Amino acid sequence: MSLLLVNVNVVCYDVQLFSLSLVVATLYYGGHLVMNNLMSGADLVAFVLYQMQLGFALEVYSSC
Repeated sequence: MSLLLVNVNVVCYDVQLFSLSLVVATLYYGGHLVMNNLMSGADLVAFVLYQMQLGFALEVYSSC
């Protein structure tokens, strides 16, 4: 296995971990906003779905 292939795999895992971390942070903060009636649950769901679609498109674009 070449060093370049190993580096590409590490970068792909980093991108996936960062993407998952963003979803978790969004759900945590969005849940806080919903609990304090600063945002509706429907708005949070719509935003998370949009974020997941955008993240999937970027993941496909980066070929990971």
